[in-house]
Amino acid sequence: MRRLFFTLFLAGLIACVAATSDVYALSNQVIMDKLDELQRSVEKQQQEIRYLKQQLEEQKVAVTEATEVAVKEAKETVLPGWVKRIKITGDVRTRYEGRFNLKKAGEEQENRNRGRLRARLFIDGKISDEFTAHIALCTNMDTKRGWKGKTANDDMTGYASTKNFGLIRSYGEYKPKWLPGSKFGAGKFKLNFLHTRILWDPDCNPEGIYGSYTYTELDMFQPFLYLSWIILDENSGSDPRLTIIQPGFDLKLGDVTWTLAGSFHEYVNLNEGTARTVEGVEKSMANMALYGNTLNAAGDGYQYGFKLYQSITFVKFRVADVPVKLFFDYIKNVADDVPSDHDTAICAGFNIGKNKKQGDLSLFFQYAKIEPDSTLGIYNDSDFYGSNRQGIKTKVSYNAWDWLTLNSAIFFTEEEKDVGNDGDDKETRFMIDFVAKL
Repeated sequence: MRRLFFTLFLAGLIACVAATSDVYALSNQVIMDKLDELQRSVEKQQQEIRYLKQQLEEQKVAVTEATEVAVKEAKETVLPGWVKRIKITGDVRTRYEGRFNLKKAGEEQENRNRGRLRARLFIDGKISDEFTAHIALCTNMDTKRGWKGKTANDDMTGYASTKNFGLIRSYGEYKPKWLPGSKFGAGKFKLNFLHTRILWDPDCNPEGIYGSYTYTELDMFQPFLYLSWIILDENSGSDPRLTIIQPGFDLKLGDVTWTLAGSFHEYVNLNEGTARTVEGVEKSMANMALYGNTLNAAGDGYQYGFKLYQSITFVKFRVADVPVKLFFDYIKNVADDVPSDHDTAICAGFNIGKNKKQGDLSLFFQYAKIEPDSTLGIYNDSDFYGSNRQGIKTKVSYNAWDWLTLNSAIFFTEEEKDVGNDGDDKETRFMIDFVAKL
C-alpha cells in the first residue's frame, strides 16, 4: 500500500512539472509573437514617416522654385532691361572747417570757421559686355573766386540761396574682349591713372580721351601703360592741353604688392586760354598767383612752362589682417629756365585700414613739399592750398555704421619759399566730416 501511494505521488509530481513546462513554453511563444508584431508596426510607421518627410521636402523645393520664378517674372515685368543695367550710388557730406594760426605776408589773420556741403550722385550703366557709360553730378562752387572751381564743396553761405549742382563726369568706356586688360574712353572722366594729391586734387575730373593696357597673363608681374590727351581750355587760338604718358608695373610677392610707375606730363599753350575763368584774365591771374606759381612780369600768364617727370610708387600689404599702403611721389619740372629751387615736389605717407563696414577705423598721414613751379597749383590739393607749400596732413576715419563715416583731419602747412610777399604764410586747418552713403 505504501509503495502504491509513493508511485502515485511520483506520477502526479511528474505530471505537474510537465504541465508547468508546457504553460511556460506557450507563454514565451506568445511574447515573441507580440514583439515581432510590434517591430513590424514600428518599421511600418518609420517608412510612413520617411515618406511624409520626403513629400514635405519635395513640396518645399517646389514652393521655393515657384517663388523664385514668380520673383524673377515680377522683376522682368516691373523693371525694363535697361534699368537693371544701371547702378546708382552717391553720398552726402557735411563738414565743419576751421582755419587757425593764419599768417599772410607775415601778418596775423583772423581765424575762420565755416560749414561746407557736398552732395554727389554717380550713375554707371552697362551698355553691353564691352561698353559702359558713366555720369556724375555734384555740388560745385562754379566760378566763385574767379575760376571754375575744381572743388566739390560749397559753403554754407548766401542767405539760404540755392547751391550749384552740376555735371562733373560724363564719359563712355570700351573694354574690348579681343584685347583683355585694355580700356579706352572719352569725355569728362575720373582720375584713372596713378597720382597723389601733390599733382591732382581728388575732385578733379579731366576732359579728353584716354587708353590703357595691362598685361594680365602673369600672376606675379603685370606691366601696364596709360596714355591720355586732355583738353584744358578751348578757344579760337591754340588750345591749352595736357598729354600724360605713364608706364609701370605691379609686382606681387605673396601678400605684398609693389606698384612702380614713371610718368610724363606736358602742358602746352597754358598762356593762350582764358585761364579757367569766364570773368576775365585779370582776376584769373590773381588766383593763379594765389595758388603758388610764378607769373610773368606783366602778370598775365605763367613765367615758366610745365613739363613734368614723375616717379610714383605704392606698396600694399597686411599686418594682422589690417591693410596697409605706403606711397611716395617725386615730381620734377624740366621745362626751360625753371630755377632749380622751384622745380621739385615730393610726397610720402601711409594709409592704415579701410572704411567699408561698421566699426572700421583707418589712419592717413602725408608729408608734402611742393616748390613754386614744380606743379600746376590750381590742380593739386586745394585743402593743401596749391604749389609753393609744405607741411603735413593727418586724417582719422571711423565707420559708425556701414553707411556713415566720420572723418577728422588736420593740416599744418606753410609757404615753401618767400616769393616776394614777405613770406611766413602759414595755416592750421581742422576738419570734421559726416559722410552718409546712399
